[in-house]
Amino acid sequence: MTPALSIVLATLIGCSTSSDDNRATERQADGNGSTEETPTCDDTTAPKISSSLADIGVPLSAKSASRTIEFTEPVTIVPGGIVISPGATVSVKPALPATSKTFTVDAFGLLAGTDYVLTVVPGMVMDRCGNTLAARATANFVAGCEADQDAPALTSATSAVAIPIGATSVTYELTFDEVVSIAPGGITASNGALVGVSPPLPARASSFRVELSRVVASKAYDLTVQASAVADACSNALPANVVIPFVGTCLSDNRAPTITSSSAPRRFTDGAASHTFSFDEPVTIAAGGISVDNGAELRITPELPATATSFEVEVLGLSDDKTYTLTAAAGSIKDACGAAPEASQEVQLVQCAGDTTAPKLLSDTQTLSCNSAAHTYTMKFDERVALAANAIAIDGGATITSITPALPAVSDTFTIALDNLTATHALSIAAGELTDECGNRSSSALTVTAGVGAATGTQQLDYSGSIVPFVVPSCPLVTIEAWGAAGNASGTSAFPGGLGARMKGEFSSLPSRELRILVGQRGGAPDTNGGGGGSFVVTSANAPLVIAGGGGGSGTSDGAHKHGTTATSGQSCPNGDAGGIDGNGGAAGGAGYAAGAGGGLLTSGANGSNAGAGGASFLLGGAGGAGGFGIGGFGGGGHGSGSAVGGGGGGYSGGGSCTNGDVPGAGSVGAGGGSFNAGTNQDNASGVNDQNGKVVITWQ
Repeated sequence: MTPALSIVLATLIGCSTSSDDNRATERQADGNGSTEETPTCDDTTAPKISSSLADIGVPLSAKSASRTIEFTEPVTIVPGGIVISPGATVSVKPALPATSKTFTVDAFGLLAGTDYVLTVVPGMVMDRCGNTLAARATANFVAGCEADQDAPALTSATSAVAIPIGATSVTYELTFDEVVSIAPGGITASNGALVGVSPPLPARASSFRVELSRVVASKAYDLTVQASAVADACSNALPANVVIPFVGTCLSDNRAPTITSSSAPRRFTDGAASHTFSFDEPVTIAAGGISVDNGAELRITPELPATATSFEVEVLGLSDDKTYTLTAAAGSIKDACGAAPEASQEVQLVQCAGDTTAPKLLSDTQTLSCNSAAHTYTMKFDERVALAANAIAIDGGATITSITPALPAVSDTFTIALDNLTATHALSIAAGELTDECGNRSSSALTVTAGVGAATGTQQLDYSGSIVPFVVPSCPLVTIEAWGAAGNASGTSAFPGGLGARMKGEFSSLPSRELRILVGQRGGAPDTNGGGGGSFVVTSANAPLVIAGGGGGSGTSDGAHKHGTTATSGQSCPNGDAGGIDGNGGAAGGAGYAAGAGGGLLTSGANGSNAGAGGASFLLGGAGGAGGFGIGGFGGGGHGSGSAVGGGGGGYSGGGSCTNGDVPGAGSVGAGGGSFNAGTNQDNASGVNDQNGKVVITWQ
């Protein structure tokens, strides 16, 4: 009987351990009634349930239900290893105690409308080596499913999930509108990614935390929830597979990294120089990616290969009789997505011997911003300079909120963020605070202006006798309106001089915010008949925007040709040559007393045949024609010949030079200048202004 008992124990308990060699053995009877010892296993892995533990729906009228539980290997379950609550009973096949991979469980005595929990108890389930079930396993019998025909639905977002640069795993919260059971393999991933689910599958929950690992930012992956593996408590399955895309950031990042540090030459003294290579994003530079020629030595921080946004380079062993090139090679530089800069950066290292020139400020133009008390100003120098911590200041209650690079610093460009701007402010560097890399110091203070324009503003510029600069605030819409000046009348003339034209246009996109403006002068001195000057608004490159022609000076006869015109060509004289065309000055008159022609944008007006100088072009300063009889107005007005013949008006194209022909006293009023308008929604008029010219600029 002893051998038989041993067999039963082996079946129920599994493995025993030899005290001699610590090996598990199993006893079996041979045909002669003796036993032999056979080594069994070194298995320490707990058995697992391989079948689904999804809920099973039970109709309200049912009194019993059954389900099958499968394990990954044969296990022995002792009585009490499978129980049900509350109050029902179970029958297990094969009857417990028993060893099998598959057990059929029948539940009896179920009450209508009651949910029951079937439990597999860990300590009462073990494999043949004594390894027990790792954790309690439960399954549910749910009452009343005949009324529940609704499939579960996914409530979490199914839009693309980004994989950040450098990430190797991404998490996603998978949620449903009710508790569901998901079988093993119910959540999968493509492209070699691994899926981890919490709680581990199989599991029953309404929320599952999914971790997608072994991913890279340069690839895309699909996370798929398998419809056949998902069911609610009443066995309603997910209607269809659900796919959630995971997209690497690098797939949409097509931008190469940019080297933001200056490539301006660096000066060196005492055999050493330093430079910082900076980038707009973290980059990895390979060993040897930064180099210098002519045998100099490098110390780079961080030491290459390395990943950073800036790299401090110290160059040693420099000789005063050589020039060196410090190079950051584009092919050795990569961002996190593998993109390289478009080009390498080379920085020349030049010794300071013989350099005694102080640095100069290049950015000296006033800048305005629209409808904002804040503004950013870029201060640029002709070489790298060193600025102390408090080297830059601003007056008038405005404040400097930041300077990039932060002071103290060495650079050829400084970006200055300003705030509390209320008008025009002086932005200055005190004398002695500006030093280049060779120690040359600026001996005088440097000042530029920065300010703010109102949301809607208007500036009127009147005659000043000079061409003045003007910076238009950076507003979406700018309106420019110009009036040409009137021609003058001599004291003996019965007719007034011609009237200036008016030109108005709107600009939603100016080619330049920096303008040059000349406001025309009424022709000449009092009681003389010089032509009126045109009014000019051009860009800093002298491209015309709005120009209004001036009127001609008076004569002994009158005519409509005396007024400044909206046409681009200047007016012509009845007894003289034609007005200018295409931005040029007017032509000279014939025989007799001919007055000076009006000047244009590009060329000056012709002189009269024996009296009167033509007006100067805008490009030559716009002076009126000078002489003894009738001085032309500033803005290209032609010189009058006296009481008989009036000078031509200045403008985009100058008015013609008139003459009294062969009959003394039969003189003509001067011809008006032409105009120009590059704007939209134009409002133009010929012959409307009897005073000096003016320019009005409105922004909004």
